[in-house]
Amino acid sequence: MRQSALIVKLSAIGDVVMALPMLHALREQNPGIKISWMCGSMVAPLLEKTGLIDEIIVVDERRLLAGRLTGRLLALVGVWVKLFRRHFDIIATGHVDPRYRLLTVTASAGERRCFQRNRKMLIPVPGRHHSDEYVRLIGEKESADSKQALLPKIHWSLPGKFQELLFPEKTGPLVAFAAGGAKNLLRDDALRRWPLQYYVFLAEKLIKNGCRIILTGGPGDDWIVPYFANLQVINLIGKTDLVELVALYGKCDAVVTHDSGPMH
Repeated sequence: MRQSALIVKLSAIGDVVMALPMLHALREQNPGIKISWMCGSMVAPLLEKTGLIDEIIVVDERRLLAGRLTGRLLALVGVWVKLFRRHFDIIATGHVDPRYRLLTVTASAGERRCFQRNRKMLIPVPGRHHSDEYVRLIGEKESADSKQALLPKIHWSLPGKFQELLFPEKTGPLVAFAAGGAKNLLRDDALRRWPLQYYVFLAEKLIKNGCRIILTGGPGDDWIVPYFANLQVINLIGKTDLVELVALYGKCDAVVTHDSGPMH
């Protein structure tokens, strides 16, 4: 019976969100299991809000993945110190890149699981949602017929500072746009973004039909704001943290986005 587990999943917000079903799967295997999760500082608040994680191990993701070699080594040593001589019944590394396995070399494990390119059953199966693959990764048995993923149910309230802005006495349908994104520490994938002029065109049509448009995203998405300068939109880019953003989307009638963290 597994008594403790360490999940190693850093990187993009969307990838971390798709890995969340691992929590339910582990709890189902053993309701009393202690779960630790290694992540970057950006997604840590989101993971805390699930209420399913006993310990969050925050690493300096920016320094570890995108810094100079000296900085990367120092960040890696910092992780090693945090895990030194710790034991987990299972360590699950939700990355294909073997370099992520270096993060846990100072910890011992009864079992180690990771996605690998040289073992057929541990490579994500084409056609299956990645969340299902994460569940299969920590399953009792390696099988392509593993249970489908179950995302945590969340009911987060929207902070009061947004209430008057978004919910005045006279309202129309609330539509959030996440037109940036598809960018993280390791890559900027413009091909995953819906062309910005399409968002502007859609915003014009929706506003004419009585909808209210909210622009959402992180501080790095402020480059899209000038494109909407001639439209009456509510600009919340860079003004919400990740938890507030999830709560905001829960209050919207629709969210329009592409392959990005907000989509997941």
